[in-house]
Amino acid sequence: MRNKFILAPSMNGSELLRTLARKGKNTLALRIMGSAELAEYALMCCGKPTDKRIISFDESVSLIQSASSENDYFGSCGYEDSALLAEAVNSVRMLADCDEEKTLEATILKGTFAEKNTAVFNVYRSYMALLEKNKCIDNIGLIRLAIKENAVIEGDFFCLAEAELTPLEKKLLDTVSGGNYSETSVAELAEADNIKFTQTDFSALTVLPTKRRRLLTTF
Repeated sequence: MRNKFILAPSMNGSELLRTLARKGKNTLALRIMGSAELAEYALMCCGKPTDKRIISFDESVSLIQSASSENDYFGSCGYEDSALLAEAVNSVRMLADCDEEKTLEATILKGTFAEKNTAVFNVYRSYMALLEKNKCIDNIGLIRLAIKENAVIEGDFFCLAEAELTPLEKKLLDTVSGGNYSETSVAELAEADNIKFTQTDFSALTVLPTKRRRLLTTF
């Protein structure tokens, strides 16, 4: 049976499968994945898995904390602030579908708050150096690796109308699908127009982003 892959990074894939099953949909061979999950799966299928250790978001926050501790602007940044900083930097990294460092430099350094933006960019560069030093790769690095290795896999590919993709995620989907993917929706997945999804359904399916402080996200 041919696999059907749906890239839905802002959705809870397991919960969506359960919801579809409750609505009477056969979910056999249906895979609903986040972007890093799809990237890792594609690399494994192509026999090109990373030889670096894949780190979690919490581990990446710890590295950001180490990188920011050497920066005079941030000083001894606590875990919560480091997590906010990591999310802010990652949100810009996901906009870069080609040269990441140049995109961040163009986006961050040309912002309004020059001193803070320079500090954020320097923390980013230190963070990337720490990843390399420790032979680690984070989720965004994993996505870029799948794109670089042209990790094309067999299957039918879709994005979800309810889950907007970043430029980097669109490039990942375009890569692994060989440029052949379509957009679908939760209702279309259920294959029944008369099925209505309640607000409770969608609340369970959506992964809400962490609230971020304007200090760290405004460049």
